[in-house]
Amino acid sequence: MRHPGIRSRTRPARFAGCVIVALALGGALGSALAGCAAGAPTGDERGTAGTADAGDSGTSALSCDGVTTGGFGLHRDARVTVQPDAGIVPLASDADAIEFTDAGYADGTTYGWELAYVDGASAFPVQGSFFFDADGGTFRLAGPLAPLGADGGPYAGILTVTATTTTEGTVELAQVCVALAKDG
Repeated sequence: MRHPGIRSRTRPARFAGCVIVALALGGALGSALAGCAAGAPTGDERGTAGTADAGDSGTSALSCDGVTTGGFGLHRDARVTVQPDAGIVPLASDADAIEFTDAGYADGTTYGWELAYVDGASAFPVQGSFFFDADGGTFRLAGPLAPLGADGGPYAGILTVTATTTTEGTVELAQVCVALAKDG
């Protein structure tokens, strides 16, 4: 269980083996991560998800509120800035993108992301990858991003961002609420 005041922590084991396999396979990253999607959350209590106010982004019906299981809870480490800085960031179209800047960047840092779609009060991990365009601690993810294999929608999603170094291991930097494109 995470203390509400702690903003970065070592990642839970749900994807840890996947990152090691993906790093070892190098060019076969896509096929390595394809088998890494975890099932439904297992009850790792972590606090409330926070408020995801949509403003005028057209996503007012979507929310990450109430997701408290499976290691999920919206937060941002103090060393990370997110643009756009919104309660729910749209990633539903080609024009949408989210950018992160890590003030704690050090040479050799690898950044990754995991996506879980939100359905009710539960989040279900569906995909993830590395940020291949990380440049000096700044990296971005462009839309459209849809929850692979999730029927229906549109869905809100929780985007988890991690940093991995040889000295710190893997540290979670943020969990941000995003609006996803409709799959299919």
